[in-house]
Amino acid sequence: MYQQQLWPMIVLSATVPVLGCFGSTQTDSWAQFENGAIFDSASPSMSPDGTWIVFASPRTGHGDIYRIRLDGTDRIQLTSDPGFECNPLYCADGEQIVFARENNGLRHIWIMQADGTKERQITFEPASDTPYEVSNGEKWLIVFRSKRTGGLGNSGETVAICLDSNEKGPIRLGYDASFSPDGTHILFSPVKDEIWQLDLATLERRRIGRGNMARYFPNGERILYLSLPSDSLWKGTWRSMRPDGMDDVPVGNGTYALITSDGQDVVYMSSDHKFEILRGSVGDYQPTEVDAPAGYKTWMRRCKDGFIFTVLTDDRAGHICVLSTEQWTVNRIAPVR
Repeated sequence: MYQQQLWPMIVLSATVPVLGCFGSTQTDSWAQFENGAIFDSASPSMSPDGTWIVFASPRTGHGDIYRIRLDGTDRIQLTSDPGFECNPLYCADGEQIVFARENNGLRHIWIMQADGTKERQITFEPASDTPYEVSNGEKWLIVFRSKRTGGLGNSGETVAICLDSNEKGPIRLGYDASFSPDGTHILFSPVKDEIWQLDLATLERRRIGRGNMARYFPNGERILYLSLPSDSLWKGTWRSMRPDGMDDVPVGNGTYALITSDGQDVVYMSSDHKFEILRGSVGDYQPTEVDAPAGYKTWMRRCKDGFIFTVLTDDRAGHICVLSTEQWTVNRIAPVR
């Protein structure tokens, strides 16, 4: 089963500059959008079988969760709470959806059945929680927790929460974090330029080496990470090593790298802030541009047979797109709004 991996979060300082509504210091996410900020909380996620896409939309006037078929038909509203709901994510079994609900300036994690029934609140902290990645196997969730509101664009940290048991977690991880393909371990950075591994069964922590934004290859046999010069927060060289920290080799240059499901190609965002999507084989320092709609790309996740993401448009909400790694073509699925 593929891992719904996301563009690595930029949390190397204590902030995330790319997630949550932009352009305002207000704390209420909907107020930010009404005052001209970007609605980039759609966070589309594809079901494991590749038949449904779940996403958040501002079309109801306060933010709700919808699902739609891969061909763009059968748009169904799943939530109707007056609160601002965003950042949905399918669980690995496809039977449940995790999402964030914002009320009174705070976001908390909720979970529901894939048809929108049986909603249940997971977190109750006096902070704002936004779901980031769900594990395969036992249902662990990586959450970005901010002591202020407005999503991921504020100071905070990543924590791991067990969705199946209140007796496990939350586990504080520090900055960026990601699950192993089998869901038994987490790669995380307690501080900048450090890569550690957490065993979820024993909770033992082990240092692997230096680096940032570490991600397992889909087969779990290697780790992709970003090596940064001392004067940069996200421009550097992507490298690969074994989980024991050995056999370290360069992979390529670019921003926000993800490995394709077969482990043969790397998908990057361009490093010149034009937000093109680039494709290169592992070790290729001259990746080629993928023909994709123009616009700021957000929330790219690995999905069945490719990657899913949004392209922001003039309505400030954007369009859901899927990049097929079989034909290397981008299909426009549906507008977010």
